[in-house]
Amino acid sequence: MRERDPRAALHLELVRTLGLTHRQAAMLQPAASYRDGALDVVWEAPEGRVLRVPVAGERARAVVAEALALLPDPAERVCPPGLARATWLRKVYDLLR
Repeated sequence: MRERDPRAALHLELVRTLGLTHRQAAMLQPAASYRDGALDVVWEAPEGRVLRVPVAGERARAVVAEALALLPDPAERVCPPGLARATWLRKVYDLLR
């Protein structure tokens, strides 16, 4: 899948490895969110709060490194530009079938 759709592969790895929800993974901006060994996640966090997701372990660090390499622009989300989040999630869910 990584060759066919690297963003979708990354999305699924963020969910599997770091425990993000699918919505959090879709809206994550890796280059803006990663600092001090953790991801700051604002989607689906309590209002006015930020969830700090620790990036611990070799696999988690590899997933974040992949995210930063694929999406180096701090404004870029895992969900491709110009694609509605619901459309992106439907695509990811279809890939899981």
